[in-house]
Amino acid sequence: MIDLNHGSGCLYDHATPPATIASAVSAAIDLALVARNRSERPRTYVSSSGLGRDCLRQIQYDFLAVPKDEDQEFAPKTLRIFEAGHRGEDIVAGWL
Repeated sequence: MIDLNHGSGCLYDHATPPATIASAVSAAIDLALVARNRSERPRTYVSSSGLGRDCLRQIQYDFLAVPKDEDQEFAPKTLRIFEAGHRGEDIVAGWL
């Protein structure tokens, strides 16, 4: 089984594929998510979730599209969480 949540421990059956295959697929997913994240253009708006931040400076940085510090990219695990949230948001928006 491919572990889409990095170590969730979820097993659907006992006949799981060798860890090397699952690790290779997970690594490929991570590379694709990181590459896509790097290729995205900076936002030109403050997201609705960004408005709820406690730090007004961060909201202003978001509004001005200030680049993130070098070497401060999101970890692949975080990108997976964001992806799941985006997919969930699409589903809920479709229901409305």
